[in-house]
Amino acid sequence: MSDTEVTALVTLQFTWGGLFDASPAGDLIHLVRSTARGTPGPTLCGVDRFAPGGPGWSVGGGVDGPGIILQPCPGCVSTARASFPGLPVSGIVGGRQLAAQLGVPFGGA
Repeated sequence: MSDTEVTALVTLQFTWGGLFDASPAGDLIHLVRSTARGTPGPTLCGVDRFAPGGPGWSVGGGVDGPGIILQPCPGCVSTARASFPGLPVSGIVGGRQLAAQLGVPFGGA
């Protein structure tokens, strides 16, 4: 296995605010690639999470709770099915939901 081989997918949520006042930046849960060297690059739908001036983001975690309704990103789901079929999905926020939608194993938190 190479350091750049994609071995799993992980949820990612964009957020505004800080540790104690964070709120979702939209209602989508995205996916990113997971390799032996971390989670490089943009989301599967192509959003550059490192773009200047953009919201913050949390890989695997995020903001949830009463009144927050999160949806899987259709672009990420489509790319996952086409380019990464069968790979497990992990993530505390949205991981089980995305794994079920894709029909793949849930890899935990």
